[in-house]
Amino acid sequence: MYGWLAIGLFLPIAIIPLFIESRSLGLYNNQPGYIILHVEQGMPLGVVLLTAFIASVPAELDEAAWMEGAGYLSYLARVVVPLTRPALLITFLYGMLNVWNDIIGPVVWLSSPGLFPVTRGIYSFYGSNQSQWTLLAAAVVIASLPLVALFAASQRQLIRASVAGALRG
Repeated sequence: MYGWLAIGLFLPIAIIPLFIESRSLGLYNNQPGYIILHVEQGMPLGVVLLTAFIASVPAELDEAAWMEGAGYLSYLARVVVPLTRPALLITFLYGMLNVWNDIIGPVVWLSSPGLFPVTRGIYSFYGSNQSQWTLLAAAVVIASLPLVALFAASQRQLIRASVAGALRG
């Protein structure tokens, strides 16, 4: 199963079958459906990344938790999840960037312009006959501010994750 998910990192998403499936499941033209369709695209990376992080948890921690009388769920909640917080953050940020940078997805899965994300609205400043470059540049800066703030807030966790990955060798 891990191998199939790893292969899923390299396969393109087939838009037409996914569109047909989204219509039959009621995920078309609503924001929760749009989010679910993007979560599905980020699952292979999340599984591969979290599997690697969980495999790096020392067995001694498992034994120590067992000797202290912790159950399996308690061990997961108090030991494994805090250790994998950087991997969870990276997986979340990667998924968020995929949604934020998506131009085709809103056109395919959202028919109402009121449901379009901000990044799809930026595209309206670019036209075939005339482009408003100054407004486009301002819109790009404004639309990127939430992501810049999120990356700035999570910078310490990202550095911790990269240093931990370098030291595990």
